[in-house]
Amino acid sequence: MATEKRDHFLGKTVREHLAEGQARSLSSDMGGSSIRGKKDSFFDAMRDTVLVMGALYFLLNFCSLSQKQIFVSFGAFGGFFCFWRGFRAAIQSWTYLKRAHHIAYEERCEILANREQEREELLVLYQDKGFSGPLLERVVDVLMADHERLLQVMLQEELGLKLISIDHPLHTALWAFMGSFASLFLSFGILFWDQAHGSWLLLSFLAGGCSSLLSYKEQNIRIRAFVWSTASAAVAYQALFSLLEFFR
Repeated sequence: MATEKRDHFLGKTVREHLAEGQARSLSSDMGGSSIRGKKDSFFDAMRDTVLVMGALYFLLNFCSLSQKQIFVSFGAFGGFFCFWRGFRAAIQSWTYLKRAHHIAYEERCEILANREQEREELLVLYQDKGFSGPLLERVVDVLMADHERLLQVMLQEELGLKLISIDHPLHTALWAFMGSFASLFLSFGILFWDQAHGSWLLLSFLAGGCSSLLSYKEQNIRIRAFVWSTASAAVAYQALFSLLEFFR
């Protein structure tokens, strides 16, 4: 039994082993960020496209190109970026699913090979939740009695893996593409209707609106998200203008 514990915990305490497992899961390549649903991907792509296309337009204007050249360059790059945002959303979803399946497989193997050590981990996890004495033992016994339930609990509690129902990667990609495409037309209208530098403010507000909708979906404070995102976009645009003037 002592040998099994050393093999499973690798010389660490139960708490150290749990902390290492959570760090490994949360810092892994689960898409680079929290996985998004199709509607979240729509607004996320929309916000990115607003900022990128605005910056591109101001850069093209700085190069003193004709309106036709600016129009062609803007449209061509916009089409490229719409497709890229769709592909990126699909890659994130596929990466998350692949990583989640791999983690679940590893944890299933650990449960089959080291049930006693998994029980020790459960005891520590539920002690931290406030359980103690006979109630703690009873809760752990109930969880250990069902293999699938134990796997689900260990994935959530030990590894911090959220077991959520996510949209198909192709659906997510389509919505991201549509969000980017819609933003492309909005940006086009704003920039070519008002060609003065004042259009950067409208683009900043549009980016802030997208962040506010994302925050609403994630049940966060919408006003704070709107203010911070709008301010960040505005500062980024002003930095762009300052750099262009510096290199002029």
